[in-house]
Amino acid sequence: MVVLDEHTVRKIKTVVLTSPAAHTILIKCAKAGDGLTRIENASLGSSDGIHEFPCEGRNAAEALEQVEDDSFAGENQARIVANDSNRLPYMQTHPMPAERVAALETLAKASPYWDRKDPPELQMRHDLMRAKLSGFLERPDTVARRYPSSDHSLAARYARAISTYRNSDLRQAITQIDGLIQVEPHNPYFYELKGQALLEGGHPAEAVAPLRQAVQLSHNTPLIEILLAQALNATSNPKLAEEAVGLLRTAIVREPEAPDAYAQLAMAYGRKGDVANADLAAAQAAFARGDVKTARQLASRAKTGLRIGSPGWVQADDIVNVKPNAKTQ
Repeated sequence: MVVLDEHTVRKIKTVVLTSPAAHTILIKCAKAGDGLTRIENASLGSSDGIHEFPCEGRNAAEALEQVEDDSFAGENQARIVANDSNRLPYMQTHPMPAERVAALETLAKASPYWDRKDPPELQMRHDLMRAKLSGFLERPDTVARRYPSSDHSLAARYARAISTYRNSDLRQAITQIDGLIQVEPHNPYFYELKGQALLEGGHPAEAVAPLRQAVQLSHNTPLIEILLAQALNATSNPKLAEEAVGLLRTAIVREPEAPDAYAQLAMAYGRKGDVANADLAAAQAAFARGDVKTARQLASRAKTGLRIGSPGWVQADDIVNVKPNAKTQ
């Protein structure tokens, strides 16, 4: 039995009825002229009924507008029928969900691609993307239910490897990732995952090699370049600072609003002993985060160590001359 009251269908009440009234629908505060005045159900018999409760000064539209969902969408299931003689303005501009789905289905079926299956390669990319999101964003038990150990697909193994490194045994995760690399040795994102797992697991020196491979295979994807530079910085090896600077300056050209890139660039310049450029990069990182006050302070200090009129000095001067808003003063 469905009970609709004047608030929403969330106010569903349990009512015990005898078997002859098994298909009874009760509507509280239903009024003529509301634009939603009857319910159709092809399976209802003579023993079924629709009963209306007395109105308490409010119409039934608020409840009925939310009823046309999945549970009412079947061909022989109950559904709300609009009274076209006096429709509510809201209903004229906001059709029921079933009507919207029907309209979208009509448009979709008009496409020449309606009944075409995606190529296996494209489907695999989609499956791997979903697996990556699941592994990084969902709880381990959710990942285990979505991708059980009995599922040996590449996407399932990818999701489990991510979840393992983030929540349990790093070495077990590396073994799983190496298995992925064996299957697809030219997939840059498997190498990226291995490098990220090692870096976050406290092994930056071991992370460098797989991340370099990921950068090469991905044709210098900026976010992977930034991750590789982070690993190089984390080794605390001054000899690797120049490589990190080059990677970050290249990445920033394509990702100019990435605070992490500027922060890593500041660290790399610091490893080289280039304090002025380190201050400028730190100022840019603060500015990208929205911390204008700190950015202006660091940029002002950077100007003292940069040649007047040089590109770096001009960038620092631009930040110094930014007027902070009330939130950053």
